[in-house]
Amino acid sequence: MWRRSGDCPCSSSARTTCTRWERPSPANTPRPTWRCGRRRTAWRPGPSTAWTCTLEKAARGAVESIRAGSGPHFLEMRTYRFRAHSMYDPDRYRPKDEVEEWKRHDPVTGLADGMRTAGLLDAAALKDLEHQVAEEIDDALRAAEQAPEEPAEDLLLHVTSRHEEAQA
Repeated sequence: MWRRSGDCPCSSSARTTCTRWERPSPANTPRPTWRCGRRRTAWRPGPSTAWTCTLEKAARGAVESIRAGSGPHFLEMRTYRFRAHSMYDPDRYRPKDEVEEWKRHDPVTGLADGMRTAGLLDAAALKDLEHQVAEEIDDALRAAEQAPEEPAEDLLLHVTSRHEEAQA
């Protein structure tokens, strides 16, 4: 694996379904440590516009390094769910002030605000972009709902590698 050239992006939220990730960590460290090539962390250092630019810079740096032959990189992107984990999740385990604090640092709205401030995006262009995204999501949902169901025998395809299957 160490000779492979690839970027391993990981969206890492602050919780499993309802447990903060620090609690089950054996070392009880502020951040779990993975060893997968050269690790880069894109974490919001301040305003969310800066976070988005930091993420892009980290991703570009990883890709350039991979193309130069340095081996795989692991890019951790810390995220936060504003809503419950699923429809069965009452979401009573998160303090409201925690959710509000994360909303103040939302990279999507922060990037839009930063682009408006810099004169790169006006209200009409943002509304048009939001409409395009909503249409794309609706199209994807329609396609998924209209797609034929996968055969039951295909359910475990791509779950393990052929090497692991051969050893089983």
